[in-house]
Amino acid sequence: MNEWYEAAIESLLNDLEKEEKIIGLDFLQDFVLENREDYFQDLEFEDIDQFVTDQFDDFQGWLRTQAGIKVLANGKWIKSDSATESSGSDFSLDLEMLEENILNPDDIELLDLEAFNLSPDHFDSLKSLYARLAATRLAESKYKCAFRLAKCGELNNDIPDYERIQLWINASEAANEAELKDKVCDSLYEAAYHYQRISKFREAAQYFERSAESLVDHDPKRKHQILKNARTQYQMIGDHDAASKVFLQEKDLEYKSSNRPSKLVLFLYKITSNYGESPSKVAWNILFVWVIYTAVFCFFLSSENLGQGYLARLLNCFYYTVVTFTTLGYGDITPLNPFGKIASGFLAVLGLLYTSLFMVTVVRRYARV
Repeated sequence: MNEWYEAAIESLLNDLEKEEKIIGLDFLQDFVLENREDYFQDLEFEDIDQFVTDQFDDFQGWLRTQAGIKVLANGKWIKSDSATESSGSDFSLDLEMLEENILNPDDIELLDLEAFNLSPDHFDSLKSLYARLAATRLAESKYKCAFRLAKCGELNNDIPDYERIQLWINASEAANEAELKDKVCDSLYEAAYHYQRISKFREAAQYFERSAESLVDHDPKRKHQILKNARTQYQMIGDHDAASKVFLQEKDLEYKSSNRPSKLVLFLYKITSNYGESPSKVAWNILFVWVIYTAVFCFFLSSENLGQGYLARLLNCFYYTVVTFTTLGYGDITPLNPFGKIASGFLAVLGLLYTSLFMVTVVRRYARV
């Protein structure tokens, strides 16, 4: 055993407190560079790479005999206690299945390939591996394989569009099984994008919606953009009811992420017209204002020509409310007390706002049908 082995394993254990896996070759090279003055004084800088390559197998073989370190077949090192925990995590399952030879070193290498290193030549190997993983509980490995398979499908011109879409759907299901919500979103988004490319706009909209639903709330900007994509697809096929529902989700998301002044405006916009999507809600709001003002005027309005008796006063107050609200202002009933004048002024302003809102909402709702 070389004298630096003990120092190296101590450093390795410290690193494994911060990271779950360590790439053995990278660690050994970093260790040699950091401890060159202590253990490797005679080693020239340009010889470090060759030294690490020569020493790697011997050091890794020695590591296998040490407690606390687990050497994986793909050249990565982990703490052995993390491999034997019965927590049910995907990582523990991967190690368990690796020991049972379900995943061989070639499989591990294939799953560790970066997306930019994939090529159409990997498609058949990944497809075969995915078929083997489909019946296992290796959720994380299954997603890695499904994702890389879908990426290879993008690179393979012989793969038809519908098969590419199915590959991304498979990737989303695998990501969901592994509880990788962001990856579910990404995979469903890719499926939606491919539906859009082949002019299947309804399917594209539905998958954009599913993509947005799977996205966690810490990224509202991205979720808003995906919902906007879904709404656009619905509008392209003339399904304005579905587009309206998606639009409401967009506005609710905007409300949650806005500052206080904007939130107040959006809140009022929602309760008065459902973000401009519901003329009936505006009409009910107008009726509510009329009822409230009629009741208030009955008790507090001082004016001539309100009539004698409760019923006559009630009808005249309702008439005065409607005339003021619509800014007709016939002048046959005029407020005499300050309260009546101020309340009438506010009512006239409300009338202008609600009338404008009602017209805009009606046009927005029905002109596009």
